[in-house]
This record gives sequence, structure tokens and C-alpha cells, in this order.
Amino acid sequence: MKTEIKITHPSNIWARDKKILRSYNPNHNIDWNAPMPTNDEAVGILIERTKKWENPQTPLEVNANSLETIVSNLVQQIEDVWKGKFTEKPAVEIASSPNDYLFRITMLAGELNSRCGFGLLFDSPPTIYTSQYHGVILIPRKFIVRVPKDKGYPDPDDSLGSSNFRINELEWDKQFIEGVLADVLSQTLFRQIRGEWKQGYVDTSRALGFSKKPSIDLIKDVLTQYGREELTLNRHPDWGLYTVADKFNAVWKDKNKQGGYLAVMELAKEYPLHTIALIDDISLTARDNVKIKFFPKHPAYQQKVK
Repeated sequence: MKTEIKITHPSNIWARDKKILRSYNPNHNIDWNAPMPTNDEAVGILIERTKKWENPQTPLEVNANSLETIVSNLVQQIEDVWKGKFTEKPAVEIASSPNDYLFRITMLAGELNSRCGFGLLFDSPPTIYTSQYHGVILIPRKFIVRVPKDKGYPDPDDSLGSSNFRINELEWDKQFIEGVLADVLSQTLFRQIRGEWKQGYVDTSRALGFSKKPSIDLIKDVLTQYGREELTLNRHPDWGLYTVADKFNAVWKDKNKQGGYLAVMELAKEYPLHTIALIDDISLTARDNVKIKFFPKHPAYQQKVK
């Protein structure tokens, strides 16, 4: 694999987003010819997402059968996009209430934290939770919208270490929960490809330490986003609004993630996603250059650099 590549301008990110939005709604209220989104356009898309949360077009009752159907379909679709195979499917648990959900997360996160020496502990519940060490996805029966007490609009996953939120429960929108599950399943495949699944997650965390975690998480996040967009463009155009709205948090608000995403766009022209997932670090070295690194202390280093 190349160790240094040139990346293009962020306008190419927006060009891809516009392709997704056009497939979802060709009459969407944006300037289709503009090279970059305006702040008003970004806010408008986020507001439209909130309205869809509050009035889902396709409400879904979350139960074991409905989730098994969605997960089984997504596993096959994600394998097709990534050109890689799951070693096993994660278990899926349903929490009946926000309190039960947060209690279970606290137990799982606390155990992981004790084994790795670091990890995020939660004071308020996220949209969905996955533990790569336990091999489990935990999802609330109702969609939990977290509204910051100092804001008037929902922000579901900001500041998870804070309890300064009002918790609203809504019906899940089928298109939204499919996209969310696609994300966590893609992250699971990412970890399995890298040997960071179950005990492998703890072993890698201990070997690399906390300082290397942000680099790997950046690659995980942008690769997950890119893969979700491939699913949206080729199989699920009805995810379009959610996919682009989530991208404003996943990519647009962080310059480093913009660079990482642009690097993935270039690498995907030559390599399948399961190969790109082996990279440990994508660093901006100049305005339009990124350097690709593999960490020698990673337990799977020799297999990754073959």
C-alpha cells in the first residue's frame, strides 16, 4: 500500500453529499451548483433530520425479530461493500427503558475500562452502544433523543460524559435505525479485520496505549461513514438525509477527519475497504498530502504490512 498520497479539495466531499441528497430528494433546498455547503444549508439539513425523528415516515417497533431481520440483511450488504467477512455477528440486546439502558452501558463500559485502563464512561445514554470487548450491540426499545438543557434542539451524541440533558423517547424511524445499525456493524467488521475484537480489543489497547486510540478511531469513523454512503447510494437512497446530516458531525466539523475522509476517497479507488481498515494512522503532512502509517507495536503489525 502507498505510504503517502495526495488528497483533493473538500469540495469533493460536498459533491458526493449532493449526489446522495439528489438521490434522496432532487428538490432539496440547497444550491446544487455551489462547491461547498453554507452554514444555513447545514443547519437546514439538521433541522429536517430532527423533524423526521419526531414524525417518522416508517415507524419501527424494535423487537428481537425486527432487529434480526435488519442485522442479517445489513451484514451481507456490508460484506459486499467492504469486500470482507465478519468472523461472527455481534449479539444484539434490547433495553426496555433509558434507565435500564444506561445501567447496562455503565456495567459494560466499567468492565472494559478496568481491563484497558481507559475508556469512555457515560452519564447519559447514547443513541446506540456497542462494546467490541463483549461482542455486543445494545439498543434502547425507543429512540432516545438527548436535548441539552442549555439548547433548544436535540444533539443525540454530544458530551456523553454529561448528564446536563433532557431525555425524550420517540418511535424509531426504520431508515434511521438501519443507518445507525449499519454504522455499528461496520465498526465491528473494522475491529474484526484488525484483530481488535473481544480479547483482541483489550490486547491492542494495552499494547498501543491511549495515545494511539484517536488515530485509529479517526480511520474507523471516516471509513464507517464512507461505507455507509456506498450503501446509501447503491441500496438505500431513503437513508440519504440521515447519512448526510450525520456526516456534518462525523466529518465536516473536524479538519483532521476531512483529511482522513479525502484520503479514504483516494485509497478506495485502488483498494477495498477491508484493506484500508488495516491502516493505523492518516496524518496531514502538507496542504494536500497525507502520510499513512502502521504502528509497529500493534499485535497484528506483521500481518498488516505483508
